[in-house]
Amino acid sequence: MSFDTSLIAGKTIVGAELELWNSSAYGCGTSQSGIKAQRLTQPWNADLLTWDNQPATSGEGESIARDPGGCTDDSPATDVAWTWQVKDIVQAWASGQDDYGFMLRGVDESSDAPQYDRGFHAAETEAEVPHPPVLKVTFIDGGAGPSPSPTAGPDTVPPTVGDPTVRSLPHSRPLDPFGLAHRPAPVLVPLLKRRCCR
Repeated sequence: MSFDTSLIAGKTIVGAELELWNSSAYGCGTSQSGIKAQRLTQPWNADLLTWDNQPATSGEGESIARDPGGCTDDSPATDVAWTWQVKDIVQAWASGQDDYGFMLRGVDESSDAPQYDRGFHAAETEAEVPHPPVLKVTFIDGGAGPSPSPTAGPDTVPPTVGDPTVRSLPHSRPLDPFGLAHRPAPVLVPLLKRRCCR
């Protein structure tokens, strides 16, 4: 999957979190089972993608998430938010490395791995309560101090496929009753299109 990260070019990344909502799950695996997010290192085309031609990834900065809702008796929780801490990957993009997106994959993809299959909502989900993927980025803008806190609202809806604008990014607000305006602000980076590989 990929996000439009042009807004963060040249910024210092304080934190970055990838959030996806689990839509299906099978098997509990072992205590070491999980899904890892890795940085893709080459371009790819979602329409032509297969297991055999999947793009290369880098393990540098990868992040592993495990069932946030727990898993007992081969009955994992679904409809829960999963998060991956991806600050190092996002900082690489902000520093000028090519951004080809993330790949999510099982920690153990060997043929004898215990069953551990997880599905996530995509931007195109038709679920009654959609939870599209979100990349939350906290950054400092060019050493001028922390960015003001954004206001959540209708402007945080991901853009349509191919939308080149950044209007879906939250706007700053001048004052914050909770004193958060002096901290780096999380920015929701819009998902341009679901590009998912397995």
